[in-house]
Amino acid sequence: MPGASNVPSGNVANMFILQPTLTFTPTTIAGTTGSEVTASVPGLLTNDFVYVNQPAAQTNVGIDNVRVSANGVMAILFSNNSTATQTPTGGQVYTVVVMRGANPSSLPAAIE
Repeated sequence: MPGASNVPSGNVANMFILQPTLTFTPTTIAGTTGSEVTASVPGLLTNDFVYVNQPAAQTNVGIDNVRVSANGVMAILFSNNSTATQTPTGGQVYTVVVMRGANPSSLPAAIE
């Protein structure tokens, strides 16, 4: 894929695996919609890439997106895949994978 960058700078400098007990207030999600909740994860930076694994499966509730919305704050977008109202389970010990770029302020636009 051609791109605008001649210098590769998208290397992962650090990768962390955390198991914090996320404290957030689960919100009721109407049928076939989604709801974003935030949780405190000290040390996260807004340029970090995060992936979350919920410890227990919950019927019709999925995680659609995870992002760092502010330093130390992770936002999880839960989805409700049914027509009935659902509430994500809170207070679980999630596994969080954090990847931090070597130079996150100047990531390449594409791979040459």
